[in-house]
Amino acid sequence: MNNESNPKRTTAQILFDQLDHMTCHLPIKQLLSEIQIIIERLSFSEICERYKNDQVAQKNEVDMLFEGEVSDAMLDFVHWLIEKNGLGVLSDKAGRMFLGYCIRSYKDAPEVKLITAVQLDNEFAKTLINKLRILYPAPTRIVYYIAPNLVAGIVIKDGSKTIDLSLNSFMVKTVKQRITSTAKAGAQ
Repeated sequence: MNNESNPKRTTAQILFDQLDHMTCHLPIKQLLSEIQIIIERLSFSEICERYKNDQVAQKNEVDMLFEGEVSDAMLDFVHWLIEKNGLGVLSDKAGRMFLGYCIRSYKDAPEVKLITAVQLDNEFAKTLINKLRILYPAPTRIVYYIAPNLVAGIVIKDGSKTIDLSLNSFMVKTVKQRITSTAKAGAQ
């Protein structure tokens, strides 16, 4: 692992920053579960030793070992580690130490849920998340969910408050206003 940019940063910090960057859209609970799965399986497999100098073979084995078990973003992180000849840091004692570092680092990290009715175009989703970053700076994780029952619009939940810009809430407000205005008009 190369540490040229800032010699004071530890390997764990460099790995964590890369992991956080590559998986910033995953819920923390999912991220930690996936890291744990990877560490456990790499510790019991012999991928790191068997294919020590063969990155292509390591990637193929990792893909086969984790297919359907971890997110694409997490697989991309593991592939990044392979390219840096650092897969061993997710195995055995080093892996357990890195998992502990991640758990401590994410312990108090807030999470904001961005909920939409449909899958957003990647560019639009990035733009929306970047705008939310103004209100919720890092280390807050902005996690994207799809809830078809919204019909249209978005809902933002930050744990303490909810901003509901969905069609559902608009329709409820509109219907209540109509009923209230009709009731007032009928009373006169």
